[in-house]
Amino acid sequence: LLAEGVPMYGLVQNDRYWRAISTLTDYQQGIADILERRVSAKIDGSEVREGVWVGEAATIHPTAELRGRIFINHHTEIARDARVS
Repeated sequence: LLAEGVPMYGLVQNDRYWRAISTLTDYQQGIADILERRVSAKIDGSEVREGVWVGEAATIHPTAELRGRIFINHHTEIARDARVS
């Protein structure tokens, strides 16, 4: 568009978060930014340990392995010996 001389407009707001999402990695980094609280966003769940959020009525078996920054959605069941990362 720029090469064709098509007018383009934008707005810069320094106090806002912006991430272009064009790949799975971009999406994953955006979610990680939220879970690490780099972005001011409401997370609808409880942080059970650093970077691990669990929604209402979710159940996690004691033998399940949870790694990294994750959100377990509402009413989700994590089974015995499951690995979530």
